[in-house]
Amino acid sequence: MLESRSQELVNAEQLNNEGEVDEALKIIIHLEKEGDLTTEDNLECQILKGILYFRLEQYEEAFSIAEQVFQESQRIENTLLSIDSLILQCFTFFKSDPLFPIEKPETEIFFKRLIYTNSNFN
Repeated sequence: MLESRSQELVNAEQLNNEGEVDEALKIIIHLEKEGDLTTEDNLECQILKGILYFRLEQYEEAFSIAEQVFQESQRIENTLLSIDSLILQCFTFFKSDPLFPIEKPETEIFFKRLIYTNSNFN
């Protein structure tokens, strides 16, 4: 059963790569509703969901998802997912509207996390 869930995640990634953003998002939402994903698969789903929202220009939602993934990936000590979430945050931060509600202290925290996570990756 978990293998088919992972295959659905791969299918969603493939659809994203092919530009089928809405179809990929439907798969991700379906996987979330089903619920029995491993922690890592759930976080990978969330990262992909954030990417899809980014592609749909829903930057605040993408940033919020990436922040949640970062928190959880730090808790389970998954450095790769932490980096993925920081990269997504970085893209959304720089692509978003100038009025995007990120206060200066949050920006400083974000970049400190990026530096800290990358230094621990070695």
